[in-house]
Parts: sequence; structure tokens; C-alpha cells
Amino acid sequence: MQRLCSADVDQPIGTTIYTGMQNEAGGYITDCTVSRVGPKHYFVIAPTVQQLRFQHWFYKWAYEWRHIATSQDVTGLYTAIDVVGPASRYLMQDLTGRPMSASSFPSFHFKELSIGIATGIRAISVSHCGELGWVLYIPNEVGDFLLFHQKVAQNVYERVVDAGHEYGLMHAGYYALRQLRIEKFYVYWQQDINATVTPNECGRAFRVNFNKKFLGREALLKQNETGISKRFVQLLVDRHDMETDPWPQGGEVIYRDGKPIGRTTSAAYGYTLGCQIDIAGERFPVRVNQHSPTLPMISSELPAHYLPTQ
Repeated sequence: MQRLCSADVDQPIGTTIYTGMQNEAGGYITDCTVSRVGPKHYFVIAPTVQQLRFQHWFYKWAYEWRHIATSQDVTGLYTAIDVVGPASRYLMQDLTGRPMSASSFPSFHFKELSIGIATGIRAISVSHCGELGWVLYIPNEVGDFLLFHQKVAQNVYERVVDAGHEYGLMHAGYYALRQLRIEKFYVYWQQDINATVTPNECGRAFRVNFNKKFLGREALLKQNETGISKRFVQLLVDRHDMETDPWPQGGEVIYRDGKPIGRTTSAAYGYTLGCQIDIAGERFPVRVNQHSPTLPMISSELPAHYLPTQ
């Protein structure tokens, strides 16, 4: 895993690392979270459609490097529930009866928890929208009774909803979370980054550890010396009429002084920033962010220890 991942995944048990897996040219084969659950055991969460791609890449290089290692696709063994928002810490404490403070369960960490009839829930303190949150990976089979096999995730979901009433819990779909991650300038594999995009080009070089060997290291070091010819930026679109102007969807050409210089990859309206946002842009006046913006808290009444960004 150390040679496949560009980040340092040789971390203490219970740590979660966000990392890319690069090809020989430094581009992204995938980006994923890697949680260390044992001395020689990792729990990898990759984009939804990447099971076969990851397995192929894993075994190709395990064979090439003569490493003895195995990988199992456990997608069907878990149901995932994402608990996100400024009150998620308190909701998780109510559900588990365990402390969930920043010191007890910091961001980018992993623990096994119990909620309702479900035991062995793999909880990862990470969210993909810039908010405080946890992803719960609930085993689909618990115990020896067939009755439980079909109702474990449902039981956890119902408990989350019931306990969430006190905190004003709302259901959020894919596009709502998509808007938040674009506003926070989080790139997605395939939609924004792919095998032709490197960490240097999409603002993720800080995730790379050059003090170890990994696939694509030499290509990225060379790129550090020669510089990059393209860069991902976040564009805040000015003077865009939401009623009459076309909404960017991704794939639009970006112009500068009448000349095409790039294209958009993702776009959404940012309700916090109050404007249309592109990861790239369109033919309107824009302001450019090269790094993730600092967004305000949802409410000034929230406790001081609430940290909405990761």
C-alpha cells in the first residue's frame, strides 16, 4: 500500500488517510480514503464504480513487485450512511453513548462502534462536503439469525432519524452534497480528476509524501522542476442572472480575452457564497480561488470547538 499510495499510509492503527493512487506519469488511477484497521490490514474506500479498476491495479503491481498481498471487494457487505453537519458530533454521541469530541474522535480517524442491533460499524470521521461528519459503514450481516441480516442497516437508519429530530435532521441527496463539495473546492475522481491529472495540477500536492517510494514519484518530482501547464481553479461567477443566463453544467469552454483557455469540469450554485461556482469557468466575469475557501460557520451560536473544515 505504501508503494501504491502517494500519501504516507504507514500510520497508527485507527488513522484514516486521504490519498491518491498515481500511475507512472503521476496521474490519478483513483483517489480514496485508506483506514488502517490492523498491522497488515487496510479498509479502502474508493469511488463507487472503481471496484474492478482498483482490484486490477492492486494485483498487477503486487505481482510485478513480488509482494504477497490480497484484496477483497466488500462493497456488498456494508451499507453506508453519511451523518454530516454542525450537530453531527452531538447526534453521534447520543447514538453511541461514547465521547465524539475532537480529542476523542478527531478528523481522519477510524473506530468500530455499535448502534442499535448493529455491532462492528466502521465509523470514519471524514466528509466529502467540507462539513463536520462521519460515514458509517454498517455490516449487512450481524449475529446468527437470518432475521437480523435484512434489518441491521434499517435499524441504524431509523435510530439516526429518531435521534436526529432533536437536532433538526434533514435528508440530503447526492446533488445537495455535490453543491457543497464544489463550493468547498473538493475535486471528484472522473468528473474533475483522472489518469491525465496530477496532484500538482489539482491542488492536492500537499497530500503527497515525497520522502518514500511510490508509483509516479519520479514523474511528479520532474513536474516540480519543470512546472505545470494547467491548473485547477475555482471560479466565482459575477453578474450571472440565475433566471435568464444559462447555468453551467460542466464541460463549458473557458475564454480569456476571447480565446479558449480551458473548460469547466464541475459547476453548482453556492448557497453560502451566494453565486454560481465552477471548477473552471464560463464566459462571465469571474473571481479566482486557487485554494479551498474559508467558509463561515452556519451559526455564530455554535460552540467554539466546532470545526466545519478538514
